[in-house]
Amino acid sequence: VADGEAVEYRFYPSEIVRAYRNGYLLEIQEPTVIRDAAVLMALNSALELDGAINLPTEIVRRHPDFIAVITTNRGYAGVRPLNEALRDRVQHTEKMDLPPKAVMIERAIAKTGYGNEPVLDALAEAVIVLDQTARANAMKGVAGMRSYFYWADAVAEGVSARESLYHKVVYKITTDPDEIKLLEDALRGSGLLARLDELPAERKKKRTMTP
Repeated sequence: VADGEAVEYRFYPSEIVRAYRNGYLLEIQEPTVIRDAAVLMALNSALELDGAINLPTEIVRRHPDFIAVITTNRGYAGVRPLNEALRDRVQHTEKMDLPPKAVMIERAIAKTGYGNEPVLDALAEAVIVLDQTARANAMKGVAGMRSYFYWADAVAEGVSARESLYHKVVYKITTDPDEIKLLEDALRGSGLLARLDELPAERKKKRTMTP
């Protein structure tokens, strides 16, 4: 900047501000990792029904159609409880776990384009058992829908279900040998290891999961 030349600043509203002002749907992911108390206080104020966001250039009032959806994982390492003041401002709350097996299979078909239901049934059953075992033994990882989709997609590509079990599901839960043995014992006790071994290998072909 040359001597005597005025400095000009221009403010560009963020996606949050645009959603707040224009009445859009906004997803706020993982608010539990916010450590700045001032940010949390501003978020709490903004989520009031008659709330506002105080910007350097103006005060933005909440649009009556504005909706905020707050999503956070449970049981992940490093995830803290949701701030009580923020939780109190949430009008409706859902606790989401693995859906019923039939829904898992339906979603896997839609996501991967792979339609072998007996195979998808076995994979879903294994993911459910692994998830229950991980929770019962306080393991840090989880077996969820993403693992199920990736596993189903690998099997659809021609990889054996037993071979891809570890890379797509188990190692995302834990790599500790003792915990892996607990997971294997749970699958073996449910007859699922033998069932996975009996699944026919798919003819390998190029597949892409839908976004």
